[in-house]
Formats: sequence, structure tokens, C-alpha cells
Amino acid sequence: PAGNTKIDSGAILQKIQTQPGDPYTPASLQRDLRSIFSMGYFDDIQIEVNQESDGKAVIFNVKEKPVIKSLIVSGTDELKEETVKEVITTKEQSILNLMKINKDSEAIQQLYKTKGYYNTEVTPDITYPTKESAVVKFVIDEGPKIYIKDISFQGNETFDDDDLEDEIETNTKGWFSWLTESGLLDYDKLNQDAGRILNFYGNNGFLETKIGDPVVRQEGEWLYITFVIEEGPRFKVGTIDIQGDLLEDKDSLLEKLDLPDQEYI
Repeated sequence: PAGNTKIDSGAILQKIQTQPGDPYTPASLQRDLRSIFSMGYFDDIQIEVNQESDGKAVIFNVKEKPVIKSLIVSGTDELKEETVKEVITTKEQSILNLMKINKDSEAIQQLYKTKGYYNTEVTPDITYPTKESAVVKFVIDEGPKIYIKDISFQGNETFDDDDLEDEIETNTKGWFSWLTESGLLDYDKLNQDAGRILNFYGNNGFLETKIGDPVVRQEGEWLYITFVIEEGPRFKVGTIDIQGDLLEDKDSLLEKLDLPDQEYI
């Protein structure tokens, strides 16, 4: 490669499949060009081919994108700017990479979702003070908080919704949500709730119960949560026995178990 001053030549060569001694094929070189371009660090790439005595010399001439001189976050009223910057992988003094910037915008949106701001919009704004430098600005429109309106369950035939709601921590918006932040969607808590429901079924004889990922649906200014449950068969307590090298009499050990007094496993 030629023309690169910031991106290491070794990193570029790793993207090139064509090797010295290979047959010269324009199609293969075009494939290598696309592979280099996919790195996201170049504005332009040109292939230069020179005829030499022992074959063709191929040079990939690259034009690097500007360096990010400044990174700005604006519109953070509800979250601290430092908190938002923690999820941004784009850094100052790095080469401008539009794919990474778009992913950072999505990461900021996801961060706001975990805080209850489900309609947050993030717009990257890039300006070029000089040909060699860029300023990246993430413009954030936080929007209002979105609360959970309803939590429902599908497939629960043995236990009613109230029984299952007692097992989870996610809840709907209440009178004091403005103070306690109840009713806000927390994805970590939501996934843990799916595990809590699964444990509840397991402790009540349902050893093959399956629960899919909780479904989150937005309608207007509200969120609706659905847990989809496949109960499976319920197992009853059958014959109980203890085998092996016992330090105590088997009957005395069996008396210490709770299982004989239960109908279900």
C-alpha cells in the first residue's frame, strides 16, 4: 500500500488476499480493494499496476480520512455527558470512521432506552475545519420518558398472572413513579425476571418449562411487556431412595427430606 500515514501497512496487507506469485486477475484486485475500503478509514483507493521484468507490481494507493480533532456531545439534560461518552468508541485523534460513528449513535440510543427514554434520537454531525481534520458532534434529542403500561403472560395455564407478577421485579407505572422510577424498563432486570419465572415453575414441578425472550412492544407513549411461557409437563414426587455409603440410617435421612411431604417435585 501507499499513501497511508496513520493506518499501519500491516493492517492493510491483512485485508489483501492476492499474494506475490499469484496470477494477475483484475477481479481479485477489485475484491481486495473492496476489502480495504471496508475498513472504513479511507476516502479513496486507487490500484496502480506497473509492468516489470518478472511480472506486474501492484500498488494500492489510499487516501486516508481526516483525523478527529474534537468530539462533542450535546443535548444531555437527563444524563451526564460523561455517562454518554462511556458508550462511545470513537475517540479524538483517531481516523474518522463513519461505520463506527453510526454504531456509537445506536449505542447512545440503547443507553437512553435503559434509562426509560425510549424515543431518544441521536444524530451525528460531522464538520471539516480543514482537509486533514474533522469535528464529530453527537446531537441528542432525549424526548420524554416512556413507562410500562401493562405486563402480560402467555401460555400460563397452571398459574394465573397475579402469581407470576409476584415473582418478577419489573412493574408498571404507579402514582410515585416520578420519585421511585418504577415502571421504567430495565433490560437487565427484565431478563432476570424471565429467569425468576423459570425458577418458579421449576420449584413447582415443571422441569421442562421454557420461556422466550420477553417481548417489548411500544404503542404511543407506553410500553407493553409480554412473557411467553411453554409450561411443559408437571412432575410428581415418586419413589424416594438414598443409596451409597451412608453415615446414618437411611430412614433417618429420609425423614430429613421435605420431598416426601410434597406432591410435586
